[in-house]
Amino acid sequence: FQMAQKEVHFFAGSYVETYEAYACRLTSSFVPDLLAAVNFDELRSKSSDGRLTILDAASGTGAVALALAHKFPQDRIIATDNSAEMLSMLKRKAEAQGVKNVEVMTADLLDHSVVPTASVDVLFVNFGMFFVDNSTRPKSWSELARVLKPGGVIALTCWKKVSTTEWLRSSILSVDSTYDLEKGTFLLAYRLADDADLKQQMEAAGFSDIKITVQHHSVMFPREKYVSLVIPAGIVNANFQDEEIRKKIYQAGEERFMKEFGADQAEIPFEGDAGVVVARRS
Repeated sequence: FQMAQKEVHFFAGSYVETYEAYACRLTSSFVPDLLAAVNFDELRSKSSDGRLTILDAASGTGAVALALAHKFPQDRIIATDNSAEMLSMLKRKAEAQGVKNVEVMTADLLDHSVVPTASVDVLFVNFGMFFVDNSTRPKSWSELARVLKPGGVIALTCWKKVSTTEWLRSSILSVDSTYDLEKGTFLLAYRLADDADLKQQMEAAGFSDIKITVQHHSVMFPREKYVSLVIPAGIVNANFQDEEIRKKIYQAGEERFMKEFGADQAEIPFEGDAGVVVARRS
């Protein structure tokens, strides 16, 4: 769309290409935290053949699945997502990296019927759960619990704070102070931010020994990508349809951006705090 006398390209290429180049850089930085949170040796000692079946649900382009495949080439890794385009890129990346032990399946977090009951030793969800609506999340938790073996482990991440969302929120409110921020899909990231509520949901689905630790990560991003991608992405995700409102929010975002980062900073920190959640299937 047109704003401030120039064309702003929300996605320069496909959504998946943009995700891989932008958001995936931050979400992927939490993968080592996820893997470190699981005691693989303990689980492996209980396996009859020493091999594990590991599921990466809502895998996207496979950051977790591919890391697991390299770390544990002897294990069976299953990667699921509801986006054929995401899974296609995952397959291309696996082939380029010479990965042979990742199985790709189409499934969403409400229906993992492609995975048999009590067949998975470890289950990962890296930031995928916040896409599930509040009203249907109990079904999703139950479905994830279903595929885990008794005593199996789930490890997931959920946002606590994302730097871009914070200043984009203030830019929107500076233009429309009455705007209901809950309508904006870019704020779905905070759906799992309340620890007590999260534990209650998981316990109701059959999880126990729930532990949450907060990790912080930051990646540097080229300045031009912030201006041409982050601000428009937030405005589009906030569901603003009015061209003039979009333009005003974009201009407010640029002003906030200049005030915070100045005119000469070539790279901008894209950072976030996330809860790393680990639990066991009762």
